[in-house]
Amino acid sequence: MKSDLGPNNKGMEIHLARNLKRLLQENQMTASALAREAGIPTTTLSNWIAGQSPKNIQQVYQVSKYFGLTIEQLIFDANTKQPKADNPLQHLNSDIHAGIYEVILRKPKD
Repeated sequence: MKSDLGPNNKGMEIHLARNLKRLLQENQMTASALAREAGIPTTTLSNWIAGQSPKNIQQVYQVSKYFGLTIEQLIFDANTKQPKADNPLQHLNSDIHAGIYEVILRKPKD
């Protein structure tokens, strides 16, 4: 399942490369070991670390899954953890304002 994430994502490439380097260092792991564990080509992972844009979203998913992160966390901020809200509605409100949920308004059936 290929998905070109687009040529205008230079910021994404920088974040992905930085996050991968940090994750490798924190886990005392080599790029080839991560590639092997995640099931992606070593050259692909090396290209991402060098700042190239990922071309296959499934491969990004495999790496994010290996680290227990979402794709968004891997690409943009590997340190982001979902806050545990004391009030579930508080978390829902912040998610709605962030554009994560779609709200559909319709007239109720009689």
